[in-house]
Amino acid sequence: MHIIGRLKFWLLHLNEVLISSREKKYLHVTESDYPIKNERYMAFENRVGSVFPGFLEPNYLTFLRILICIVLLISASKLSYLAILSMIIIGGFSDFFDGALARAQGKKTKLGVMLDPLADKLLVFSALCILTIRGDIRPAYILCMALCEIHVVVIPMLSYVYQWKKGREYDPPAEVTNHIEPVLFGRVKVHFYVYAILLVIIGRMINMHTMIAFGGSFLIMGISAGVIALFQYMFRWARNPY
Repeated sequence: MHIIGRLKFWLLHLNEVLISSREKKYLHVTESDYPIKNERYMAFENRVGSVFPGFLEPNYLTFLRILICIVLLISASKLSYLAILSMIIIGGFSDFFDGALARAQGKKTKLGVMLDPLADKLLVFSALCILTIRGDIRPAYILCMALCEIHVVVIPMLSYVYQWKKGREYDPPAEVTNHIEPVLFGRVKVHFYVYAILLVIIGRMINMHTMIAFGGSFLIMGISAGVIALFQYMFRWARNPY
């Protein structure tokens, strides 16, 4: 009980440090924030999110996902495939719970809006990098996937120049919050990447080469979707620059 009390104390202290009373302003949660616009799903997610204690911030779960990425990369050659799969599953659950908590308790923040998709990408790429290091995936695939994400750097640079020419100061959090919604093929590629990772890892665990080959096929489909998504992101910005 003493350990639990100390842990709660440090979590409360961390909460005060990260979010001061002056800066603790949450964004309004709308129906568009839910990944599935269905009343039953939204009610289910709200019930799940309401279970968490009030002092817990959604960004803590997002930070946990980033920590998992760091551990995966540092221990790439030491972890078993079962350990890698377990950590990826924990990271996946944190992705669901941080969003559910933010929406259920009205704790949506600008930092969370930008950090959550970044943490998702880091988790996926960390898993793919580990599989590349172990020789399960060709390095060329990682390079292609990285090029598909170039819009993450290019669009903010274009936005900075666009606002500078207009004589306005560029405020990334405010600007990106309104334009950060992923495009259709952006969602599709992530699904293909996740399926590829799971198939390759499970295939290695049970030594089934057919499953590993299917994982490679899903990876190629994910890269193809990523190329389309890249053009979608660039076209969306060109049509409505910010």
